[in-house]
Amino acid sequence: MHINARSLSRNLDALVSELSLLSNMPSVIAVTDTWAITVNDSFPIPGYTSIIKARKNRPGGVVGLYIQDALNFSYKLRPDLSTDTTSESLFIQLTNNKYKNVIIGVIYKPPDSDVTKFTKSIEQLLNIVTKEHRPCYLMGDFNIDLLKNNKHFPTQYFVDVLISSGFYPLIIRPTRITENFATLIDNIFTNVHDVHIKPGIWIVDISDHLPVLAILSSKFKNCKTKKVVAKQDFRQTNVDKF
Repeated sequence: MHINARSLSRNLDALVSELSLLSNMPSVIAVTDTWAITVNDSFPIPGYTSIIKARKNRPGGVVGLYIQDALNFSYKLRPDLSTDTTSESLFIQLTNNKYKNVIIGVIYKPPDSDVTKFTKSIEQLLNIVTKEHRPCYLMGDFNIDLLKNNKHFPTQYFVDVLISSGFYPLIIRPTRITENFATLIDNIFTNVHDVHIKPGIWIVDISDHLPVLAILSSKFKNCKTKKVVAKQDFRQTNVDKF
């Protein structure tokens, strides 16, 4: 699951309260816009181990990951996958007796950062993941509205780079909705091609972004990654998942 929290210090209680109502807790929660100032900022979610980054020079932004304790995951940091020159990111390689060396990344691209430069940094990390043939899930607030895929060249370029590396978006409907506009800027991208993955948007009032999620197949450990060379329309590719 990913959520743009718009300050964990302000919205943590609401997040914890809403999570407590779920019958199945997410194995991993990725958070953007934590607004953490130091790595010692404590934003505990019961039953989870947290990895929080901090932004020292200015307010806002910042990312974190929460890993469910009951699933006995071990993890190692993957700083070599960082996109921090164009965004804020955190990557881990996750393992337990069911999931083998899955790469989990959380990314926050500020709305004023250059989309093309960001896409080039994404392309570099995708090249590494592709060579390793590891299942990968990229979660975050990308501040790139995929609803403009056919009208905005930098957005088309971003989608093309993902698709050409075998990654596709699980979320195809708006995640931030106001009185004046609706945008699809929060997403989960993966190179795991499994029709049994169930993506969704959690309709809950925690921040002005709706959380996005993916329920993985019980056959996940047997799933294969796949490189797709041909350009595709992601909306047609994923429409049958809803």
